[in-house]
Amino acid sequence: MLRRVLCILLLCCAFGAPQIALSETWLLVEVRAMPQGCSNPMRCLHKTTVLVRNFLSLTHADKQKFARRLNSMAVVRALPDSVMEKALGHTAEKEPDLHDLPVSPKAEIFRGHPGVYFDTTALDKDSETAKFSAYVRKEFDRIGLRLLTKAERDATPGRPTLALRFQKHSESEGCIIPFAVSLSLTEEVIVARAPDVKIAVTVWSGRVAQNLANLHYTPESALRDMIDKLVADYQSVNAN
Repeated sequence: MLRRVLCILLLCCAFGAPQIALSETWLLVEVRAMPQGCSNPMRCLHKTTVLVRNFLSLTHADKQKFARRLNSMAVVRALPDSVMEKALGHTAEKEPDLHDLPVSPKAEIFRGHPGVYFDTTALDKDSETAKFSAYVRKEFDRIGLRLLTKAERDATPGRPTLALRFQKHSESEGCIIPFAVSLSLTEEVIVARAPDVKIAVTVWSGRVAQNLANLHYTPESALRDMIDKLVADYQSVNAN
């Protein structure tokens, strides 16, 4: 079986490379071996090993021929710089650093947070929760936590998404709870033991059920208590 290889070509600036002749073009050619059994090259980039890294001094015509030949042999072409930088940013040497990082308190997820996407369609349609979204917006505006549009969410690392749910009736170990409000923040995260794996997980969550000892406790009361928990965590790591 042929060994999988990745060839990277970088055009060097004339003033950044040895000067031999102005008519010559300097190329930095790097060949990397893909790990055995890799079925998706893009997911294996950070596990590649360098086989060759050499400078080539070519005329402009030879450079064009060389580049065309490599391009004709390629299965994946025209990888942007951003893809290579992200893929090669996690090397085998850097992975232990991720493992050694301490686990942060739950509130740390809100430090310098860029904002969350909050779809209120379902809440707005229910008469019991129709006013929930307005309260959330007011409180988030007060503390400076932005609400993102869907386009802004998709352009934000982690794609932070907030979900607010109202549960009208539930039973737990024989206890009937008339209603409860739950709030969760979902983001995409990198797995420490495998930096090439990204998954969506709940990074912050909370739930408030009806206070049966208080006959005046309403769904709006539960919502306020739930948002107060988030606000407290947000403000604990973000100075006003």
